[in-house]
Amino acid sequence: MRARRPQVGVVLTAQHRAGRLAFAREHQDCANNCRHWRPVLFTDESRFTLSTCDRRDRVWRRRGERSAACNILQHDRFGSGSVMVWGGISLGGRTALHVLARGSLTAIRYRDEILRPLVRPYAGAVGPGFLLMQDNARPHVAGVCQQFLQDEGIDAMDWPARSPDLNPIEHIWDIMSCLAPSTNATEVQQCPAVGGVSGACRGSNPRTRWWTPEVRDAIRLKKESYRTMLACGTPDAVDGYQQAKQAAARAVLEAKTQVWEEFGEAMEEDYQSASKKFWQTVRHLRRGKQYSANTVYSAGGELLTSTGDIVGRWKEYFEDLLNPTDMPSTEEAEAGDSSHHPSRSH
Repeated sequence: MRARRPQVGVVLTAQHRAGRLAFAREHQDCANNCRHWRPVLFTDESRFTLSTCDRRDRVWRRRGERSAACNILQHDRFGSGSVMVWGGISLGGRTALHVLARGSLTAIRYRDEILRPLVRPYAGAVGPGFLLMQDNARPHVAGVCQQFLQDEGIDAMDWPARSPDLNPIEHIWDIMSCLAPSTNATEVQQCPAVGGVSGACRGSNPRTRWWTPEVRDAIRLKKESYRTMLACGTPDAVDGYQQAKQAAARAVLEAKTQVWEEFGEAMEEDYQSASKKFWQTVRHLRRGKQYSANTVYSAGGELLTSTGDIVGRWKEYFEDLLNPTDMPSTEEAEAGDSSHHPSRSH
């Protein structure tokens, strides 16, 4: 025998043990029945910190090298920030991972941020027989949440107290907690819940001006509807995804139209710098993109290699394009479009 660290568990009274045993006996015949667990949505909250010390890391060292720098795991007990998330999994799908930013979870927040926008659509997609699994935390069993579930016709599973180990989502939290220490601190600080940056990652990009909160919400709803359709496959879920997809397309189109209208108004108001602003916008949009190499030919069809000849050819092309000497017919324009363009891909 040798000394080992004891297993850590929750405090269980005789009443707690009796409740867990009754729950196990009630569902023991359904252990291998996938049809019984398919409509059940297992949910839970969990808090993740960047700087954790779970004593799982091991190092290879010789005797007397315990204090060597390479064998020390740095741990900041009070720093690095944390984030609390809520999620739900089922046998055929999962919900979106919701970040509970700025403050603790209350019954009102649980109803308005989780039950109404996440659980209710998922329950509607699953249809009759949907069963919500949630633990006995105070926000979950509060009167406002219980009343909301009753009004929406959502049944909740009777869950035994002090039984987090019976929830399969705990395996997901364990995997995520193992990955959290390897995350870059800068990425965590830029997270909306930790760093206070509003909006999604793409929403903070100044070049994407059409990525508004309305567009972001529409895209998020479309993704959630798509996951629900894959998980359930019911006609209602398919119709919900089609409607969310059309709504997202309309939101993107309206946002892009508004951005270009504002751009046109800005150019009309300042006509002196309109040309400069136009080309700045074009360069801004093309930044970071890669294009296929093109070859430039002279008006006589000769390949141009020097920079001066290429620039001169482009000047001639745009002068002819913007200051035409004669107006060719439609057939001539279509026939000569490819022949007169100085750049042809090969």
